[in-house]
Amino acid sequence: MAGGKRSNVGNDKSARIATNTALRDEVEVLRKAVDVLRTELQCLVRHQGASRVAETFERLHVTSLPLDPAAEDCEQRVNAVPERTVAELRSALETAQEQ
Repeated sequence: MAGGKRSNVGNDKSARIATNTALRDEVEVLRKAVDVLRTELQCLVRHQGASRVAETFERLHVTSLPLDPAAEDCEQRVNAVPERTVAELRSALETAQEQ
């Protein structure tokens, strides 16, 4: 019986280590995102009225985020929109322009 408890304790410890590692990775991704945002905001404050302002605001507009910020392909999945949705939006836009 004691051996069974040790096995469960080992599994619990492994699960905690895995969870802590995943959380650490997520926090690192968030820190990097905050650093990028801070840099962009500092640039905006220093260069008010510059043509770069409009570009920056468009680039920082977030419409969707992946569920797992620690995922390998997180950067590619930010603002990712399924092709089907893009096609539907284009179709709706063409219909509206025709009218």
